[in-house]
Amino acid sequence: MGDIAQADYLKTGPVRLFLTFQFSLEDRLEDKLPRVRAPMLVVRGALDPICSQEWAEFVARRLPRGRLVVLPDVAHTLVYTAARELAAARLPLSRAPRDSEAERTTPANQGLRDGHRALGTIR
Repeated sequence: MGDIAQADYLKTGPVRLFLTFQFSLEDRLEDKLPRVRAPMLVVRGALDPICSQEWAEFVARRLPRGRLVVLPDVAHTLVYTAARELAAARLPLSRAPRDSEAERTTPANQGLRDGHRALGTIR
C-alpha cells in the first residue's frame, strides 16, 4: 500500500484502526447503495489486492445509477498514485447533464447509522 497508508495506520493507532474496521463490518454499505439517487462512479485499480473486481462490480450494480471504471496498472491507493487517471475517469460523470435540484440534494445524514450524523447537505 505504500508509505502514505503505512504512515496513516501508524498515526491512527491499533485501537482506532480495529474499531474503525469493526464499525465498517457492522455498518453495511451494500445495504445503503440502492438508496443513492445520484450518479456514482466506482473506480478500482486493476492491481488492487484489497478491492476485488467482483466487489467493485457488485457495488456498481447495487447503485441505481452506478458505473465502474477500472484503471490499468494501478493498485489500491489510486488517489495518491494515479490522481490524474482518477480525475480523467470522473470527467464524463461531471460533464453529464444534471438532474433536478430535488434529485441532486440529499440530507447528509440520510441513511447514516443511528447516533452518527453529518452536517449540511451533500451536493
